[in-house]
Amino acid sequence: NSDEVYPCQICSKTFRSLQSLKQHMNIHSGNTLFCDLCGASFRWRSSKSNHMKKYHPNNSSSSTVNQSLKC
Repeated sequence: NSDEVYPCQICSKTFRSLQSLKQHMNIHSGNTLFCDLCGASFRWRSSKSNHMKKYHPNNSSSSTVNQSLKC
């Protein structure tokens, strides 16, 4: 159903897709992604991916592996 919403159980913000809710939950979980090359931190995989393309375009794919670490 296109009218279905997915509420965050912590802050009650609602999302139109389960994927969006899962991404949002990173804010509450304390999970952070880090760049293996420079230590920059990110909440979202897409932000890390964009960072890798912009600042480290010539590095091997092994350096772009997403690693989730708890703060």
